[in-house]
Amino acid sequence: QDDGFKRLYDCCIEGEDALVEKSRDMGATWMCLILIMHQFQFVDLSTFLIGSYKAELVDKRGDPKCLFWKMDFWFNKLPPFMRPNYARKLFGFQNTDNQSTIDGESTTAEFGRGDRRTGIMLDEFAHVAGGAQIMASTRDAANFRILNSTPNGASNEFYRIVKKNEIAKIRMHWTDHPRKSAGLYIGPGGEARSPWYDKQCKRASSKQQIAQELDISYEGSGYQFFDLGMIDGLVKTDCMPQFLEADLIEDADENNRLVQAKGGKFSLWFWPDGAGLPQRDRQ
Repeated sequence: QDDGFKRLYDCCIEGEDALVEKSRDMGATWMCLILIMHQFQFVDLSTFLIGSYKAELVDKRGDPKCLFWKMDFWFNKLPPFMRPNYARKLFGFQNTDNQSTIDGESTTAEFGRGDRRTGIMLDEFAHVAGGAQIMASTRDAANFRILNSTPNGASNEFYRIVKKNEIAKIRMHWTDHPRKSAGLYIGPGGEARSPWYDKQCKRASSKQQIAQELDISYEGSGYQFFDLGMIDGLVKTDCMPQFLEADLIEDADENNRLVQAKGGKFSLWFWPDGAGLPQRDRQ
């Protein structure tokens, strides 16, 4: 948390985006919010926008799950001499001493468009639909954006950004937590384990849940029809090479078709027909 907070603060001051990938219950969301509240309290005319994939996760009075409840809790726990003078409304704070503001809303495709902010926080961004549009709509709204999330498979904008090297990345894995990593050892597959981790695995309902909530595993956290480990084993031992690699494109008549492309998103073990579609004379 200390290293992550300093990295976030540097990004805020320099006006650069930051990505926080995390195991569950590592304090990452609190860390991001406290940075915003610090700026709100001590930097004149700062203005922040906070979003999550559901409005009730942004602000719902009395609900500890929501982001604004956490900020209410923090301000209420400050000693009176440190507490700023502020006005509170649904989805909003206004510092009446320095005119700084914090606003919140759900992350729709038009989130932040036409706005101008000191910074923007997108919480659980891997679970947001239309992530690419949101990144486009917020690009000119703020130089400093925090993308904070646990994994949610590999078919979302958060995963695509994780794979880019141009963004500052803060990784908060459960092995960094002193209580959770007590008794740390290496499992039979070379993975990090601990008594705490073993207990959480027994409580989990699926391997995907473990991958998402604990391991920061993007490939394993997507709820695929076939288990990823089984697929990997088959590919290594029993699977013949794919016939070709392809991408899915839309033609002039707005029909989707598969087109051969080296390094494409799809590996095909069949030959598409003349229209670029799977053969339809079999299941």
